[in-house]
Amino acid sequence: MARIRKFRVAALAVPVALVFVAGTAMADPVLVEAMGLDVWHIGQLERDLREADLADRRLERELQAVLDRTAVHNMILDDVIAGRLTLSDAAYQKWELNRERTVLIDFLNRYRSGPSLEAKLAHDLSVTAIQKSEPDARPALKSRLASAYESAYGVALPK
Repeated sequence: MARIRKFRVAALAVPVALVFVAGTAMADPVLVEAMGLDVWHIGQLERDLREADLADRRLERELQAVLDRTAVHNMILDDVIAGRLTLSDAAYQKWELNRERTVLIDFLNRYRSGPSLEAKLAHDLSVTAIQKSEPDARPALKSRLASAYESAYGVALPK
């Protein structure tokens, strides 16, 4: 009988102890860590969750910045194609928005030609505008942009 009583006590005590540890872990993970009972590493999981949340917010901000830059770039291109904005004004606006972006500067230095970074940006804008325009409007646009590039930068528009 004493043996059965010990078994009942153990059968009751173990779940109660587990519930106590789980409740303590939820209420105060630091205490459970200090006691060495944090088998689920709740403190580390909470830290990981906070870090993931911060990374998510940072990535959302970066994505929004990229989407904003893309929208502005497309508006500038549409204005250049429609003739509402000169090539040099468009290059200046885009340069002012992106002058700190080293990725853009590296791209311009590697793939575009011109006497200055702004002229290289104008070259890039002209190439992109011609590609984005309607096929039947491309010859006239190319001629207009070549003339605008030469008058603004003193050299012929690179091929």
